[in-house]
Amino acid sequence: MKKPDIAAGFLALALATYVFFETAHFPPDSVLLLGPAFFPRLLAGGLSILAAALIGMALAGRSSSTGPEFDFAGGGMRRVLLALVGAGVYTLLLPGLGFVPASILFLIYLMVLLQLKNYVKVLGVSIAVTAAVFFVFHTVLKIALPLGLLAR
Repeated sequence: MKKPDIAAGFLALALATYVFFETAHFPPDSVLLLGPAFFPRLLAGGLSILAAALIGMALAGRSSSTGPEFDFAGGGMRRVLLALVGAGVYTLLLPGLGFVPASILFLIYLMVLLQLKNYVKVLGVSIAVTAAVFFVFHTVLKIALPLGLLAR
């Protein structure tokens, strides 16, 4: 039985439950009948199913966690703190730089922090992910994203 899998499963179940109950306060949609709570609740339901499967597999002794243990002493905690600092800097730069350049820089920073060495791939993935997110949110969903430098 893998205790980390059980703990992660229960944390995920708690998060899914919280999201489900918080979305109960969202206003209903009279046009599409789905409303703004539909997608978060769909994700919460999926998270609940996966969390329950993780707990079940751990209790049955079939956990497949073979990854390395988190190394607090060997720089793991330092990288976590640097990622949090990077997220704070990203938040501060977002209005001025805009979503696209700030997100590309932030993703590059995170991948380098994770010690990825193929810098061509790091740059390509950062640009592709940012472009995809921008396309979906700005173009398809019509959600305003900070344009920053792109607006000038």
